[in-house]
Amino acid sequence: MTPARAIPVPLAARPRGVLPLGHLALLCVLSLAAVAWGALLVAGNEGHEIERFVIVAGLYGVASAVFVGSRMRFGAFRLFDIPSLVTVVAFVDFGLAPLACFLFNVRLESAVDGDYALFERALTYAVLGMGAFWFGCRVASRVAAPPRAASPEDEAGSVQSPPIGRAVTCALVLYCAAFLVKTYLLENFGFGYGASQDAYFQNLATMQVANVVFELGTYALVILAIERCFHPFSLERKVLFWIIFLPECLWGLLSGMKGELLQNFVLVGVAASVAEHKISKGWLAATFLGLVVIYPFSNQYRELVRNRPQASMDVASAGEISAQAFEQASQGSGVRGWMTGGAGSAIARLNLLQSVAELLDLGPRGRLLQGDERWWMLPFYPFVPRFLWPSKPILDKGRRFSIAIGAGDQTSTALTYPGDLIFEYGVVGLLCGMFLFGIAAQYLTDRFAGVSDKRRLFVYTGIFLTVLSILELDAFNFWSTLIRNLVILSIVAWLAYRSPRRVRAARRGARYANPDPCH
Repeated sequence: MTPARAIPVPLAARPRGVLPLGHLALLCVLSLAAVAWGALLVAGNEGHEIERFVIVAGLYGVASAVFVGSRMRFGAFRLFDIPSLVTVVAFVDFGLAPLACFLFNVRLESAVDGDYALFERALTYAVLGMGAFWFGCRVASRVAAPPRAASPEDEAGSVQSPPIGRAVTCALVLYCAAFLVKTYLLENFGFGYGASQDAYFQNLATMQVANVVFELGTYALVILAIERCFHPFSLERKVLFWIIFLPECLWGLLSGMKGELLQNFVLVGVAASVAEHKISKGWLAATFLGLVVIYPFSNQYRELVRNRPQASMDVASAGEISAQAFEQASQGSGVRGWMTGGAGSAIARLNLLQSVAELLDLGPRGRLLQGDERWWMLPFYPFVPRFLWPSKPILDKGRRFSIAIGAGDQTSTALTYPGDLIFEYGVVGLLCGMFLFGIAAQYLTDRFAGVSDKRRLFVYTGIFLTVLSILELDAFNFWSTLIRNLVILSIVAWLAYRSPRRVRAARRGARYANPDPCH
């Protein structure tokens, strides 16, 4: 038996008549949420005028719970199926986080702050979109095929782990390339949030190629996370994993973008949870706690970078600014003040319903969001470099959205996929777009998460963050990014996990010796 098999946990294996502790905790949380919902409706403050929003949010929560619970059919439940996790994250971003902002008086830096009727309208559209998404998942769903037997190179669990092979070597090469490019850009143009916008757009073709190389470093981390799970007794793989994981976290801090840091914890948690067929609570808890802890530092870091007179930031200045940011964020606040401020900022950041409300309230300013991208470009747009296509449309709709809402041109505001669909194409476009995404989400889950080999687990884990970015990217940018990353991941998976020629020949011989009687 190999512990690193992406096989769902069979609920039927649990003793009958005994309620698992995790399920009991979930029922308690749902019960408390129902009591809180009822209390808000009964004793709601008339001045807040959030009762109708609470009703819609409650119905949305019930519908989300029904969909996630229905995926426990066939005796299995996997939290990291894309449809399930998209449902959970969407409910947090569009339902719980906005409600928390209202209840705890978290001030939103937006002209629509306090317009509960507009937020209720935005939430209604979000619920309609999720309904179409769920329907798309149902249409594309099928009974998962039984996991195939692990190939010889996939076997794990023995004390005698196989030697470092093609996958680990490929990961090291990918990470070295990404590390060199990041160092070069940090020294010459700045990195992440520290990069000058003028320098970025003056060197746009180079920067966009560099961003693709950056992703190779992330893919290297995914490969080593999978190797660490499949070969838990391999000291070499553990050491190499930490050698790459820690610098990736450091690069995330230097970028000034919280997602660049926290995505490392998410990817490792997803790989471990799917490979070991149990929820990796430690990595997921680190992700949520890190979001709260990192916010005060991130805010100070961005402010210091924004006020720099230089157009770029080298390694020395990045370290200096980081030290200043930690010092200023901790002055006079203490641990309690740091955590309180971080929690408030995290709740406001998770509130993506605000973006949908702002889109609905744009009016004539919506003309600022119009770009040159067209849907007929989608099949080739991700693969033609700007060097060969100088007039290639720039996908900076988030930056244009920031300008439209008065946030300036030095940042990018999430439009969200459903928000962009309702803004550009109305209700029909919202329903069609979310329905198509539901089909894609279910297909990717069935295709890559239901078999027990490293190659498909790598593609599934690598594409995971791209799929979740649907809640922040506009529609064209999302599909373009998804197609590009899926192709790149497939190529990297072929390079890293391609079997040696002698193994492929042996498999072909075995097939011919024992032909399938059904054919």
